[in-house]
Formats: sequence, structure tokens, C-alpha cells
Amino acid sequence: MVVDCALGTGMSGEVRPPYDGFIRMANGFKGCVVSVDVPSGLGTSLPLRPDITITLHDVKEGMDRENSGEIIVKDIGIPKEAYENVGPGDMLRYPVPKADSHKGSNGRLLIIGGGPYYGAPAMSALAAMRVGTDIVRLAVPENCTSVIASFSPVLMMVGLSGNSLRPEHLDLLLKLSEQHDAALIGPGVGISEGTAETVRQFVKKCNVPVVVDADGLSALGKEFVSNGKTILTPHIKEFEKLGGDPLAACDAVLKLAKSTNSTVLLKGREDRISDGNRVRYNTTGNPGMTSAGTGDVLSGIVAGLLSKGMSCFDAAALGAFICGRAGEHAFDDMSYGMTATDVIDSIPKVLKEYLRG
Repeated sequence: MVVDCALGTGMSGEVRPPYDGFIRMANGFKGCVVSVDVPSGLGTSLPLRPDITITLHDVKEGMDRENSGEIIVKDIGIPKEAYENVGPGDMLRYPVPKADSHKGSNGRLLIIGGGPYYGAPAMSALAAMRVGTDIVRLAVPENCTSVIASFSPVLMMVGLSGNSLRPEHLDLLLKLSEQHDAALIGPGVGISEGTAETVRQFVKKCNVPVVVDADGLSALGKEFVSNGKTILTPHIKEFEKLGGDPLAACDAVLKLAKSTNSTVLLKGREDRISDGNRVRYNTTGNPGMTSAGTGDVLSGIVAGLLSKGMSCFDAAALGAFICGRAGEHAFDDMSYGMTATDVIDSIPKVLKEYLRG
């Protein structure tokens, strides 16, 4: 028997001496070859081909029976909380801008909201900017365009005719979405039937990843099925309106994500995130975050990360962590007097706390 422990998951590039000689010897060996964790050279032009791979904790990306032989997973004592809970390690997934980046390289986000309310889309937009999104454009009814624009000179505005989101705006919104990397729809839109129909049609026809929040969730209803590029961010009442069972929240989040073909981020004391195949948990945050507007901040953070190229599941998980941690910083400064805008102002503290370079 040959036991292969030569190279592991940390290797990069092609196999170099003396490991190349060992791999050739092992591949020509007539007895049993057993690799530990991953076959040496996996993913290179010179991979070791074992009969058995005893992999630690979980199957690694790219492993299958053809390249790893019989795969046996062995528990090495990693607690569930270490891989199910979102934590500081997830900040390694944050898309750090490259040195040669230019405007728009790090996220272009379209936010569709407003009409009855103007604060919600404004807070989502500011949160997205604070998480590092290059460009945020808001498409809002004309009655609140100037008010939202007054929040910050960096926000780009598109005025929609009238005082609410309506079906006649749909073609323009879909055209605008094609100029962006992701979209967020729902903050402050209200619940009129014309608005609800516009939300449903936009989410159905939009080709870029979409976050649906607030009143946008109420518009979708229990029959909603997405194209696979949608994040839903409900609180428990909205979760129930989408067809989720509030009394069985953990399994129900996975079930709703699977039935809607979406990533679901259920907000609560412990956030639950699922893409229908797995569930992760976020425990950052505090009771001060019941202040109005923090949900809009969360959706803006998640949508900003989505526009920066993260997957739906990773954007939802990391967004929940960043928002909760920013809320903890805000609470340290403001106690129970904190507001949603304090959370927005604390987002850069989280980036500075965990990112390097």
C-alpha cells in the first residue's frame, strides 16, 4: 500500500520536483493507493489517481470517484457552529478591488423603490455605497426623486412618472437593469395592485441577479418561483406570506428556498440563510436593531455585495454578518438611541476591522 499525504488543498500551480516523481511512482504502483484529504496534484496536469481517498470533514470541491477513487469522509471534530455560522472568516469572500480597478469595476447596482415612502430606498442606496459598491442608481417615482437625491450627491437618480411604481414603467426598468450588475426592488414601494404587478413582472423578466425586500415580497405571493438568481429577505411575517411556516423556521427556510428556487435570508434574532441545499446562521446584531430602517440597510448591503460579483448565497450570508456587526458598532456608540443611519455609518468600521490590503 502507498499512503499519499504529499500535497494538500493549499497547493497552487503545477506540481514541481520532488513531488512529480512521487506522483508518477504512485500512479505506476500495482498495489492499493490511499490519499488523505485530497489526492496530490488534484486539479493539475499531473494528478495522483488513488484507489481510495479518505477526506477530512467534507468532500472538497472538484473531487469525484473518477479522480479520487472511493471517497470516505471522516469527522475530525470541527464543531457544526464553525461551518454553519457566518463569521469573520466569511470576510475572505469579500471581493477586494484590484489595483487596476476603474469606476464600475466593483459593482453597479439599480435600486427600484419609493413612491409612498422615500427613506427606505435612500437608506438601501447609502448602505450599498458604504459596503463598497461603485455605482448606485435609484429608479423612483418623481414625487420623491429630489428628496432622495438630497441625501447624497453620489446617488444617481432616474425619475419615474407619477407617485408610484406602475406597469408602464416596466420596459424602462428592465432596460436599466441590463446596464447594471444587480438590482434591488421593494424598499418603500407600497402595496397598490399596480405596483405589485410591476414588481412581479420585473422579477420574472429581469436577467441580472435581484434582491427582493419589503413590500416587494408581499407582491410575490405564495406561488412565486424565481429563475435562480433571486434573494428574498423577509422578516417572519413576510416569510409567512411567501408560504413559509413560522413555527418551523429552520427547516422551513430551506424548504421555501427550494420551492421558490431562491436564496432566502430570514431576518430575526438569529438570521437563517438557505439556497435550498444548505442553511447557515448569523448571530451578529443586537436588540437596538429593531429601529425602523435596518431591514433596508441589510437589503442594500446584500444587493451591493451581489453587484460586486458574489453568489446569491454568499452575498446573503456575508451581508447579514456585516449588517449585524455594523449594528454592534453602532450600539457601542449610541446604545438604544441608535438608528438605521448609525448602522450605515458603521459599515466601513466592519470592512476596516476584517479586511487587509
